[in-house]
Amino acid sequence: MKRRPENYVTLEFLSRSSNEGFARLAAAAFAAQLDPTLDELGDIKTAVSEAVTNAIVHAYPNQLGKIVMKLRLLENQTLELVIRDWGCGMEDVEQARQPLFTTGGESDPPSVSILRVAMSVLGGSATSRLFRNVREKQSLCYYCGSAAQRSTGVMMIDSGVEPGKEQQAEAAILAELEGLKNGPITQEEMDDCRRGLLSSMDALSDSLAALEGWYYGQITRGEPLYPPEYGKVLTGAVTLDEVRQALQSYSYSVCYDVTAKPGTAGKGGAEDV
Repeated sequence: MKRRPENYVTLEFLSRSSNEGFARLAAAAFAAQLDPTLDELGDIKTAVSEAVTNAIVHAYPNQLGKIVMKLRLLENQTLELVIRDWGCGMEDVEQARQPLFTTGGESDPPSVSILRVAMSVLGGSATSRLFRNVREKQSLCYYCGSAAQRSTGVMMIDSGVEPGKEQQAEAAILAELEGLKNGPITQEEMDDCRRGLLSSMDALSDSLAALEGWYYGQITRGEPLYPPEYGKVLTGAVTLDEVRQALQSYSYSVCYDVTAKPGTAGKGGAEDV
């Protein structure tokens, strides 16, 4: 028997990325009559953000289309949320339910979210392998970090090394990368790095300049615009296997040693070390 709603609302809008924020706020406003906690309200907004963004990105990849959001307040303080689109759909639904399924081609580079987590595990955070092992345990460098560009498929590792230890540091860095590509990756280090990324996304709302950088990055990468809240959803969904696969896509190419001329005291020369 179909339950009769105590209240309901239906919204229709175009699949423009700017409408994701409108849908998220509208759903939160409707749900407010249930007097939810801040965590519950955040979960509702995240669910709407994820569903609407998926429709924008995957249902209408090359055109604008219709998205409908239905909200119903049912008995026993139950909120029903339905997001519907009339987009391209999926030819094989069973295949789409398989782990690691993507609508992109096999040659597509890893997503930005996967790269963020992969770089954080390798060398992009204070809990990364390069920081903990190469810098802290072996004391081979003053700093050591990694960064990847999805658009070019290039990963760079930048390190400040004491003169005379270049080859030793290079070998240690490559050993850490190889260990992540083919050795064990613990769930603990994944969770530590993920917490740092989620915390940084929470802090974006504290600065207009930070938000500007967040959206500018999406524009330059040609991505649909989505808020940091949805970025947290994507980051939280990244798996250990996806991180490993992303790192396995990189191979060693070249190493440059950049040094100052001897005798340039005060400008980074060998006499300053």
